Amino acid sequence: MINIVLEVHWSNNPMPVIDLINRPDIAFDVPLGLFTGLDAQVTSVQGKTGAVFLTAQDVGAEQLGAVEILKIYVDEQGILKADINYVDSEVNSLKSSIFVKANKVYVDQQDQLLLDQIDLKADGQAVNQVLSTKADLDESGRVPASQLPSYVDDVLDGRYINPSQFNDLNGNAYIPESGKVYVDVDTNKTYRWSGMLYVVIGGGGVALGETSETAYRGDRGKFAYDHSQSQGNPHNSTTSDITEGNREYFTQPRVRLTPMTGMSTADSSPVVATDTLLQTVGKFQAFNNNLAANVRSTALTGLNIVNATISAADNHLSAFGKLQGQISASSANPIVWVNATALTGISWSTIVDQAKTRLEYAAYQGSIYFRGYITTTSQIGSAGGSPLFTHKDPKYMCDVSFNPSQFVSFVLAKIFATAQFGQTDGQMLVCQNALNGDNQYIQSNGALAAGVYHFAPAMIGKAKS
Repeated sequence: MINIVLEVHWSNNPMPVIDLINRPDIAFDVPLGLFTGLDAQVTSVQGKTGAVFLTAQDVGAEQLGAVEILKIYVDEQGILKADINYVDSEVNSLKSSIFVKANKVYVDQQDQLLLDQIDLKADGQAVNQVLSTKADLDESGRVPASQLPSYVDDVLDGRYINPSQFNDLNGNAYIPESGKVYVDVDTNKTYRWSGMLYVVIGGGGVALGETSETAYRGDRGKFAYDHSQSQGNPHNSTTSDITEGNREYFTQPRVRLTPMTGMSTADSSPVVATDTLLQTVGKFQAFNNNLAANVRSTALTGLNIVNATISAADNHLSAFGKLQGQISASSANPIVWVNATALTGISWSTIVDQAKTRLEYAAYQGSIYFRGYITTTSQIGSAGGSPLFTHKDPKYMCDVSFNPSQFVSFVLAKIFATAQFGQTDGQMLVCQNALNGDNQYIQSNGALAAGVYHFAPAMIGKAKS
């Protein structure tokens, strides 16, 4: 038998057609023999015959109303779906929350603070244990007598004598008991019997004395403190009262005798306030060592060269300037020596060899200078004879008015009779400026052998003109 597959679809089925085709459970098989033709009418479906009208209930489908309800539900679900803008806003908010999440270091710090606070919290059990050992207070804020030690209720007044004796007010010694309190009426201190000694109870004050177990007297302590704060020298002590030890006193003799060990003369810079004594002396010595070189190398800044006379009031720079001015002026106007043969009014002795003779005159800064040599061919007479040379040139004439005698003589050369050194007697060639005749001449004052006689440069007088 051939089966024909029929696919039946309902108009109110929400499933897409393509999904229905791919699902075989939606289709059902119909035997081929049941069909007599393509246009044969169905006569029986689900027990119904004739003109068959099927309802949704007949074929197990949802009623139309149910489908409408489903559609409304689906539409409502669409309304309830998340709004995209709202979702984006929530995402951004979440990102911001993540960004500002707690810093690890900050969290650790807060955790540590929390732990510290936990550690500082009182442990309830420990507090209860401590409280159980404390005395209660009555309505007046006092500890009930029932909770006080036995010795508190038994207080005895008297006087403390020594660690093993405490007397009553009548001077009789108490029999020591460990459960009693003994009050010294003189010092207001309280004692208890330890079994061997009377011991001060903590609230009774302190014992005065000068041992390690006692307190020192306040009046003496105050006096010592005031003394330590006093200014000046209350004891009028001197350094002689204090032993020197290894740190000797600073005295002038010791300073003068202290060797300059470690002194360096390498630095000649100026002394400053922070220099030590060794550095200061070293700088002074270095400056002194280099003084000559420093003076020679010092630039004459501000030197003013002027041809003037140096005075005692001049400083070194001014004196150098004047001296250089004089030298410069002399160099600009040097001495001019003139051969005697060029003078006017000259005459020569016949015994003078003029070819081997040279006499020179110079007029310089108001004075007359003379130099040269003269050669004689024969002996000069014993009385000196006539002048060897004479001139009458006014430019090189001396002014004899400065001398009261008839003429002024200048020794030009002294000739000894023998070659013996130190001869006290001898003959001389002199230059005489004659007062009468207005002339100048050279002659001998005694007999001289023939020879050559030299005249060193010499100033022979003030220039006449």
